[in-house]
Amino acid sequence: MILFIGAYLLFGMNGKLKTPSFRLYTFLMLMELGLAYPNALLRYSGINVYYLREFVVMSIALGLLFYLTLFISLSIDIRILAIAGILLSIGVYLQNWLGVIFLAVLAGISVAMLPRGKLEGRISEFTLGTLYFVIVSVLAVGAYVGRDIGLPFMENNLEVLIILTALLYSLLTIKGSEDRSINILRSSLTPIAFLFISALVVLVAFHASPATSSDLKIWTYNLHMGFDPHGHFNGRELVKLIESKSPDVIASQEVIGGSIHNAYQDLPLLISSRTGMTYEYKPTVEGTYGIAVFSKYPIHYIGGINLGSIGQTRPAMKVSLDIGRELTIVNVHMGLNEEERAMQAEELLKFSLKEPKAEILLGDFNAPSTEEASIGLIEKYYSDTFPIAPEFTWHWGKWKERDDYIFLLKDSSLKVKSMEVIKTDISDHYPMEVVFELP
Repeated sequence: MILFIGAYLLFGMNGKLKTPSFRLYTFLMLMELGLAYPNALLRYSGINVYYLREFVVMSIALGLLFYLTLFISLSIDIRILAIAGILLSIGVYLQNWLGVIFLAVLAGISVAMLPRGKLEGRISEFTLGTLYFVIVSVLAVGAYVGRDIGLPFMENNLEVLIILTALLYSLLTIKGSEDRSINILRSSLTPIAFLFISALVVLVAFHASPATSSDLKIWTYNLHMGFDPHGHFNGRELVKLIESKSPDVIASQEVIGGSIHNAYQDLPLLISSRTGMTYEYKPTVEGTYGIAVFSKYPIHYIGGINLGSIGQTRPAMKVSLDIGRELTIVNVHMGLNEEERAMQAEELLKFSLKEPKAEILLGDFNAPSTEEASIGLIEKYYSDTFPIAPEFTWHWGKWKERDDYIFLLKDSSLKVKSMEVIKTDISDHYPMEVVFELP
């Protein structure tokens, strides 16, 4: 929606834009960093749990706020807008609703400033702008997979990019402005009407209400950010699998909540809106990548920690489920290095055994069942619910490993009724399923 209006204003100008200017590249980078996506603004502002109804209402509110800002900004001096843009960019550090408002207003101001600067580009500006866009894009992706691509300093530093880009854009735009009389109200009526119609259609189409069974069916499932081993986004197939198998609880890892490197897909919102499950989400990187627990039962977030890591940040979260009594579980995603996992296993046990004790400990442990320093230590207090270890739960080409586990506290009253590894290529991991008898 924002890009649509920006394009309308840009190409509605007199004259032709022979080559993109540096200013245009900084504007596009601000949009690419998330200002065009309501879920990105929510996640950046520390709002980790929201459902379809709240998301739709927020989308409408942000859209109207954006248009209002755009309408007002067109009559304000460009220098005042530039200063306001710089100040509002600090919204990425406000972990509340005020941060959402700041970033939405920044988006409106950014678009309002775009047609008011002379945009006749030159080859040098085109070259520099292209280079800038590529560099900032690499750094933005590095905020999520920094240690994997050799940019560990960018992890959890995406806010710096947003502020620097807003600063650069404001400084570039403050010079050489040309005022234009634009009927923004008339040009906005169609997209605003489309926004309301779309919201109504979405709310009517998705109103799932899950039903629980007499037993407790629990999964651990690494979602691989919604991508299959071949790099295709599998959101629709993932939802179909959950609907067909109907688990009561899903402990998920590698859950993406709207980030730049996967086109702002939002798995918690997608799964909850299609299945009706409630959820708790613990992001570890920039509020948009982490672990989650989805449940048909009422769920309460007890707490979460980031385990000591050599590589990427590795999280654990503890939640309680109301299944007729309180059932506490811990979901975890451990590291890739054996030395790292040994350190994390000790920390994880302290977290799990602290009151209220976790009766079920599950997740992606990234460790074979023979690894004494991690799995062996955990099995002093918890029992593997798969007495015969599955051959593998993770596969990537010719590589296959058993990385995923569902452990049960040794003095738990729960009884295992059945267990299964569900073979599917929706992710690079298979979902592991255990059915517990409920008393």
